Amino acid sequence: MFLNNPKILFIYRSSLIVDALKDISSSQHPKDFLYGLDRLLSQKDLNVDWINIKKGKRDTLARKLFYFIEKPFSLFTKLGMPLEIYFENKKKIRESEVIICVNDAISLSLLFAKMLGLVKGRVFILIQSLPERLKYFRRNKPLIFFIQRLLSKADLVLTLSDCAKRPLVTTFKVPAKKLLSFYFGADLNYWKAASGIKRKDFILSVGNDFNRDYETLVRTAPPDRRLVIVTKKKIDFRGKKNIRVVSDIPDRFLRHLYRSCSLVVIPSVKIKRESSGLSCALQAMACGAPVLLSDSPPMREYFKEDKHVFFYRPEDAEDLKNKIVMVLSDPVSCASKAQTEAQGLIFRKFTTRRMAGTWHDIFKGKS
Repeated sequence: MFLNNPKILFIYRSSLIVDALKDISSSQHPKDFLYGLDRLLSQKDLNVDWINIKKGKRDTLARKLFYFIEKPFSLFTKLGMPLEIYFENKKKIRESEVIICVNDAISLSLLFAKMLGLVKGRVFILIQSLPERLKYFRRNKPLIFFIQRLLSKADLVLTLSDCAKRPLVTTFKVPAKKLLSFYFGADLNYWKAASGIKRKDFILSVGNDFNRDYETLVRTAPPDRRLVIVTKKKIDFRGKKNIRVVSDIPDRFLRHLYRSCSLVVIPSVKIKRESSGLSCALQAMACGAPVLLSDSPPMREYFKEDKHVFFYRPEDAEDLKNKIVMVLSDPVSCASKAQTEAQGLIFRKFTTRRMAGTWHDIFKGKS
């Protein structure tokens, strides 16, 4: 694809990568959400830079002005489109020949700037939520047309699974030749099992995802087992003395929870295209924990049932309850699968090294 050594710019907007970006060579913080950037920076044949867009208040003139455009867009699509990103970072953006956006909102914002002729470089986008959020506005033809125009400006559109591609082709008319699957991976230098840590008698659930279904989990959690939920979402667990909800814990504490719990449950509402809970599942599996997931096509694409993970029918409280009891009734067998089949799958296919390899293949024209 590239004959020269282009200037490549990664654009993020996530608090999850702040610590990882402070010292890119350190193993003190996980680098999953750098999507392979840390490894690309060590390759001398690539010219790579990055920006992490600050989240926060509308405290600049540009942010206040563009908010009136972004707000109605967000109400309809359940996605953001922070148009100020180009104007606040235009020097680096203008100097870059390839711009990579790994967030839907940032991607749409940069494509809007490109549609206006402000961005000259190639724009590669990783779409994660749009195929699922389409259900909120699929009958809004003007909005569909607008997003279709935006996506037409992308030089490459990546998705976290094959099944997420279909609405991009059928609804938004993205040419199949522009689409590529990009499989997410865990940072195995950080998320890994540790000898000497025994599994304890508690269930763990993690995540702040839009699609999380903690209500069903709270209703069905066994009363004789502790349930620890790590999330910023508000959860009503009144009257449940066995449930503890925590937030903003250090990554090393979360890693310890993965290593010491008896089961990780990642509950989600019914989804068809979005890879909800994927990162938490991969982290837990890398740490050797058995994982119970809400069944969905993207998760089926990554994992095999009863071999790598266990599935339950989404929003089905009785099935979730039965599957929790089933896994906990045979802890030795489930732990054995988690430490052989599940960990082996992660090591082979879903790592930050593989993510970096995908980007390298793209840059060298091999994908």
